[in-house]
Amino acid sequence: MNAWRAPLVVLIVGVLGGCAAGASDPAGPGVTVPSGTTDCGTYVLTQRGDPQHPGDDRVPDSALSCFLDAVRAKSPAVLTVSLPTVEGDPIHYTYLSDVQGSVQVTEDTREDRYGPRAIYHMTCTGPSADNGRLSFVQCSTPVAA
Repeated sequence: MNAWRAPLVVLIVGVLGGCAAGASDPAGPGVTVPSGTTDCGTYVLTQRGDPQHPGDDRVPDSALSCFLDAVRAKSPAVLTVSLPTVEGDPIHYTYLSDVQGSVQVTEDTREDRYGPRAIYHMTCTGPSADNGRLSFVQCSTPVAA
């Protein structure tokens, strides 16, 4: 999928970079995080423009930098983001960088009352920060887990 932009969001519970995640640390369903992986944080975001929670609709710049620096260095890192649907149901994303400079993206839609309720995996390249979220130049076609 060219120019597919995966939202990068799973906010609040945030720890910003530097911690190591072990294989037993849950980064989301269907995701195994290798030992020694840098943990760039976990964030649960609100709807864009929510006047009651201004600023909670973005992943902190420090977390995005943590993850993007790891991708450039071809070093394992994980970033977890949850975004609400229009109806407010959470969609969970786990971004795991690898030693090839690619990003393994896991999208969990099982809590979306109006969606497919599934887990999808894809490989993405060319990550960048885009207004407090991750976006990618290219992603593979999502495959259901």
